[in-house]
Amino acid sequence: MSRSSTKQPASVKLSKARKDTLTKQLDFDRKAMVEAGLHDSLHNMLALIAELFINDEVLEVAGDRYARCNNRTVSRWGTQPGSIKLLEQSVAINKPRLRAGGKDGAEIEIAAYKQLNEPDFLNEKAAAKLLWSLHQKYRKGHNRAVQRQRHWPSDDKHSRYP
Repeated sequence: MSRSSTKQPASVKLSKARKDTLTKQLDFDRKAMVEAGLHDSLHNMLALIAELFINDEVLEVAGDRYARCNNRTVSRWGTQPGSIKLLEQSVAINKPRLRAGGKDGAEIEIAAYKQLNEPDFLNEKAAAKLLWSLHQKYRKGHNRAVQRQRHWPSDDKHSRYP
């Protein structure tokens, strides 16, 4: 039986190599994110994750882009303007279109797109909880760094910086 002090913190289940690859591919600009504000940056990342969520289903249904497959029954059919609900706000995106059986086939609904427009899927309460916990972790780390630099008392109530 392990002690609580020896437990690993909860983390996203990715290998270290995959996290490194993903970080390089996303090419985060940390300085710009801090300047823009953490809330705006997280909102933009949430929009990106929502688009990747939709794209994952498109890849599963239609296969890789530009891949040749003789037995493919579903194909990509461009994009159209659409919107998704993030933090109870509508965010404009380019919604991918899928068709079954070519030009005369019916358009296929993307379930992930429909889910992202449901009010209960990612409501403000759930997102606010996530943002608040991230903000608190960022704030505590920032306050400790300022205290070390300025030798201020550790009481957060009397700190000049939020």
